[in-house]
Amino acid sequence: MELDTALAWINETLFTMTGEHLTELQRVILQQVWKGKKYTEIANTYGCTEGHAKDVGSALWKQLTLALKQRVTKQNVRSLLERHLQQISITPFTRYPSTHSSPLDSPTRPSPLESPSFVGRTGAIAHLNTLVKQGTNVIVIQGEGGLGKTTLAQTYFHQSSQSLSHPVRGSDSSVQDSLTGYAKLNPTPPERPEAIQNAPFELVLELLMAKESANITPVERVVEEWFSKDLGEEPGQDFGVTLGRLKRHLEQRRLGVLIDNLEPALDKDGRLIPAHRRYVELLRVLADHRGPSLTLMTSRDRLCESSVTVEHYRLPRLDYFAWQRFFHHRNIHPTATTLETVHHTYGGNAKAMGLLSGTVQEDFDGDLDAYWQENSSDPLLVMDLKNLVANQFERLRLLDGDAYRLLCRLGCYRYQSVAKVPTNGLIQLLWDVELGRRKQVIASLRNRSLIEFAKGAYWLHPVIRAEAIARLRQSNLGAESGEEWTLAHQQAATFWTTSVTQIRSLADAIAAWEAYYHHLAIHDFEAASQVILHSRHNQWGQFLPLGSTLYRMGLLQPVLLAIENILPHVQSERHVSELHNILGDLLWITGDVHRAIAAQQQAITIARAALAPLQCNTHLSSIHSPENQPEDYPESDADSNSPKPSDHRVANHLNRHPNSHPDSHPDSHLGNHRKNNPQAYQVHQVHQCYTFRMIEVDSLLSIGLYHIDLWDLSQAIHQ
Repeated sequence: MELDTALAWINETLFTMTGEHLTELQRVILQQVWKGKKYTEIANTYGCTEGHAKDVGSALWKQLTLALKQRVTKQNVRSLLERHLQQISITPFTRYPSTHSSPLDSPTRPSPLESPSFVGRTGAIAHLNTLVKQGTNVIVIQGEGGLGKTTLAQTYFHQSSQSLSHPVRGSDSSVQDSLTGYAKLNPTPPERPEAIQNAPFELVLELLMAKESANITPVERVVEEWFSKDLGEEPGQDFGVTLGRLKRHLEQRRLGVLIDNLEPALDKDGRLIPAHRRYVELLRVLADHRGPSLTLMTSRDRLCESSVTVEHYRLPRLDYFAWQRFFHHRNIHPTATTLETVHHTYGGNAKAMGLLSGTVQEDFDGDLDAYWQENSSDPLLVMDLKNLVANQFERLRLLDGDAYRLLCRLGCYRYQSVAKVPTNGLIQLLWDVELGRRKQVIASLRNRSLIEFAKGAYWLHPVIRAEAIARLRQSNLGAESGEEWTLAHQQAATFWTTSVTQIRSLADAIAAWEAYYHHLAIHDFEAASQVILHSRHNQWGQFLPLGSTLYRMGLLQPVLLAIENILPHVQSERHVSELHNILGDLLWITGDVHRAIAAQQQAITIARAALAPLQCNTHLSSIHSPENQPEDYPESDADSNSPKPSDHRVANHLNRHPNSHPDSHPDSHLGNHRKNNPQAYQVHQVHQCYTFRMIEVDSLLSIGLYHIDLWDLSQAIHQ
């Protein structure tokens, strides 16, 4: 059993159970455990503490225990997975029976109704059958472009007529009686009888909406065509009369109606556009009859006509195993890792699957691994796919500018360590929209099928995100060059920072850390350093900088890399010295003691250089004078996240103003502060003195501890 196959199955299974894919650390744990490695080696491979690796591993074994219905441990995970995957016979043709059931229930081979060009929709067909059985007359199959909505609708009508094991013909008297008497005997049936539900469609009436709203055919002409060419009779002189005749056909015969690509006829609120409001009359007839006929409509947007009763079915994306079978039919056999990555990147989109297979066969001799190795950095390289995505963005731009801007701004979120963004994260990006309209804009975007959502959280699939980022970078949203890109990242960083007030779990810490990446994306290194140094109360009751809390939770490597990445670009003396102080601890924990000592010495050098001109003894004595009571202190600029002096009067004053920073003032501002408000300037200087003095002392203590580690006791004493 290949590890890649097991990883693909676990990833798909956990996503079905929890809505979350495997994290990078979970993958590393599985890969290393598969090879018989210990947690110490796993931690070294990933760059975290052994304790953190054990915690993540323990949680993973618990999830797999629920999935496999037997206890999973580090020692038995490989054998249990191999046995389970052999039992369910994971092959290129294995799939899960329904997108609405657990992949663990009863994995089966593909439905006999599947074909090389129609895979992975057994669950969708079953869902449509359920709705039909419940008496639904109109079903709107909703989803993004290229998802396979039209193919599903056409296949459903075709299979209902052609793929029954015992077809029921219209000449069968019992069925014919059921059809003709259905409306009379069941004016409001709770469910359709099985004989009616399984009867073949006698005829399917089709309407393909024009792609441009201006080219949509008037509904009167559409219905006239149905009568003259399909139903074999003349339409009435009056449209209302014609609709009455259509209703009788729907009630007395088993007709199928397919209205494809409805969205060009809808406005931004999901209602029929004014020029074609009479389509509402047709939809009412299709929805309100009491016969056995069925209407399927496909649309990227949600239909929101209150007078028309419809059921919406949001079509899920094709799963990993559907893609696997599709490529197998075309003699394309990628590794499980490559296929899993490609499937995730394109969100299981059926159109993307077909376009990729053609490109891979033509240009890479059927080698998807080689194609992806060369083109993974540009998922929209295939021009037809790029046009498909771009057209959806353009339509949204024309219909709803606010929703369009939100979609583009959502490209700034990463959807990696934190896979989904809560509603408030979207609201934060609507800074230029009236407060009362912000949730309406989110609802509008949700109805366009361009954004994924579940339980109040949202995310973009990589291909949609790639287009959103490209448009956001172009700043064609009405802002000046680069301004929109910068503002979006600043707002997103603000959201993550303000939404996490305490670090009560690893998830809190990771969410707060997201702000770092946003500042890094716009090269705001000072702000990025503030994210690392922003102090919060953590789960152990400590008030520590985020960087310190993260490495205490086991995430050494991300913090280490982040500090080393931004240090050359940070200008603030205080930030640089504090970053060196944290860096020293990180290097010490990883065993690089000599570099740790050098980092702490650098922190001391910077702190002492900053202290030299401050005349700290003078400032400290003056701050204790009786006339300088806390309530008399003028406003100053101090950072509550910095170390506080022990004198409660100074500490109380500094805590009044937690949102500014002592290094944020240009010299001219401090000069004015000193001249116009000497007491405020004095408090600022005191704050600086305590900050740098505490950095100096902490670094000296750390160096002493490091020397003890090296058994250099004489150096430790001198510290």
